[in-house]
Amino acid sequence: MKKLALAVIPEQYTELFTETVRNTVCGKLILLSGRGTASSALLQRLGSTQKTIIGFLSCEKAIEAVCRMCEREGRRHKDCGGILCTVSAENTMAKKSAHRLICIIVNSGYGETVMDAARKAGAPGGTIID
Repeated sequence: MKKLALAVIPEQYTELFTETVRNTVCGKLILLSGRGTASSALLQRLGSTQKTIIGFLSCEKAIEAVCRMCEREGRRHKDCGGILCTVSAENTMAKKSAHRLICIIVNSGYGETVMDAARKAGAPGGTIID
């Protein structure tokens, strides 16, 4: 079964990541521009606040291969931290995660208001897609 994979990476690593994905996954990639909103301690670890959000549809085996390749590249480039998650159309609770993906669509200019509310609820940060 195919899954939607979403990656949020520092903007300066967009080309490296997309090349890595294209070498493993056949198909189209969706690239969006955004900015990180994490606290300053996290920002220091992750680097630039400018982010690229990359989406692609693939089977689980190919996504696992992308994860392994990204881990290798991440060890080579210490400031290349990011997030990679998958979304399945199948409703299964077999795997539990301590993390939750929340997607909200708001009018332009309201992203920071949403992030303020998310931080009050305990979220360490997020990504606003422009």
